[in-house]
Amino acid sequence: MPRHHMVNNVQVPFTAQEEIDRDAEETQYLADKPMADWSQAMAGTDAIPRWAEDIISGDSPAQSTLDAVAAKKALRATRP
Repeated sequence: MPRHHMVNNVQVPFTAQEEIDRDAEETQYLADKPMADWSQAMAGTDAIPRWAEDIISGDSPAQSTLDAVAAKKALRATRP
């Protein structure tokens, strides 16, 4: 079914090139949609910063932070 758009309050069918362009836009939208949906879902979970997630989960990058905190506590315990 051909698409239409309004020109001067008159419904005009798309040209062949407009149909091709619109098909390309829709195809790109559908290709991008999974990532856009995922990004939106992730944004909804951004209450905790990534560095805090790493510490909580004990991931490798956070281990150095945990080690630094432990070293600081140990040094603090040696206060004269």
